[in-house]
Amino acid sequence: GQMLYRIVADEFVIVDFMGGTVDEACALYVRIRQQLQQFVEDNHYEVVFTISGGILNCADVWEKSYSNIMKISEFALNEAKRNGKNRYNIFTSKDYENFLRKKQITKILHQSILNHFEGFEAYFQPLFHAEDNTLYGAETLMRFHCAELGMISPAEFIPILEETGLIIPAGRYVLNKAVSMCHEMRQYIPEFKINVNISYIQMVKSDIWKDILSSIKQYDLP
Repeated sequence: GQMLYRIVADEFVIVDFMGGTVDEACALYVRIRQQLQQFVEDNHYEVVFTISGGILNCADVWEKSYSNIMKISEFALNEAKRNGKNRYNIFTSKDYENFLRKKQITKILHQSILNHFEGFEAYFQPLFHAEDNTLYGAETLMRFHCAELGMISPAEFIPILEETGLIIPAGRYVLNKAVSMCHEMRQYIPEFKINVNISYIQMVKSDIWKDILSSIKQYDLP
């Protein structure tokens, strides 16, 4: 009751017309992977390759059109590859919803940065001396909101900024906001200090030290 089809290049799909279970599909994937590994070993590793699989239970599909089934099958396969390859991934609607939300947020972040960082804000969490409860500085917090989704958690949008490289311009924007606030506060508290978190992406892929020195110079800070 199963049929094997070639989709394109090195992508194939096995369709079980008898209504096999997800567990059976997982077991089939494991057998295929073992057979391929045996082939590689029998040929003394002259050719080495891996196989990734996306497993889809059609009962979980809300729209059973060809295009939709192929789209979410491709998603399940790509998730297996993204998680390290040579493994399988079982499609879930929750994972797909998270994927679509991430895709939406990525697009919104791009648009925001192109639109002069609309929606980005720098919040400042005050820091006090414990012994006398006097204010001496602040921690800078990057925040983001948009009309479509409202306030988005930093735990959600900052990893996207890092993955896309957008953390470089966004981080520069927040750095300037922080240094500007530090300059303003020093009119009232001369030794006021600002803490700013720096992403490792900024460290590796940009001249962050130039951005810091430029901001310090612009706002006349020591």
